Amino acid sequence: MTPLDLIVIVSAAVLVYVLVRVASRKPLKARVAGLGELRGRTMSSIVAVLGEPDEVTRHPDDTRIMAWTSPKYQIALVSGPDGICGGVHLERSSKNAPPRGRGQVSVGVTAWTDI
Repeated sequence: MTPLDLIVIVSAAVLVYVLVRVASRKPLKARVAGLGELRGRTMSSIVAVLGEPDEVTRHPDDTRIMAWTSPKYQIALVSGPDGICGGVHLERSSKNAPPRGRGQVSVGVTAWTDI
């Protein structure tokens, strides 16, 4: 590896880092919405926009649940062994939720209820 090769690799890594940081300044929900249809996309293209997932659960059949969370939004996607997104496993948003107080829990997609 020549010094020029090393400079190119380091420059590319810095560029990717900067792009991910700039992309992550938008709220998570806006970044997900900007992707459009998730099913059928490569997980690497999704990770390039959303950043690394906060949690990855691997199953014996080599499928994965990859989850991203923020204070007001969370999404978990199913990834097949081929690295293609199989769809949304879970999505929660508290945009229209009442203020969280004693006795309130989230139940399902964008739904909140008192217990």
